[in-house]
Amino acid sequence: MANESSRRRKSVAWVGPWLRQVRLDENKETTEQVAARLGVGRSSVSRMESGASSIPADDLPLVLRAYDVSPSRFAARAAKRAACPQRDSSHRAAFEEPR
Repeated sequence: MANESSRRRKSVAWVGPWLRQVRLDENKETTEQVAARLGVGRSSVSRMESGASSIPADDLPLVLRAYDVSPSRFAARAAKRAACPQRDSSHRAAFEEPR
């Protein structure tokens, strides 16, 4: 994934848990399958999805491809999150797609 200089630019906390919902609800894949596409261990994917580790911004395009999420879909999700920053990210509605 990204080199050390890009590690300072991190994604926000909702991204990993949202990708986990995508993986479970839509893709029906295992963490092992995603890890293989990313070239990392299953535990790295688990930490990313739980929010225990964030996704370096430079790695985000690669991660989105691994989850079969288009940049435009991600941008729409980010815009919705920005419009409702007070929403608790653990709430189920935080993962709903914009309509």
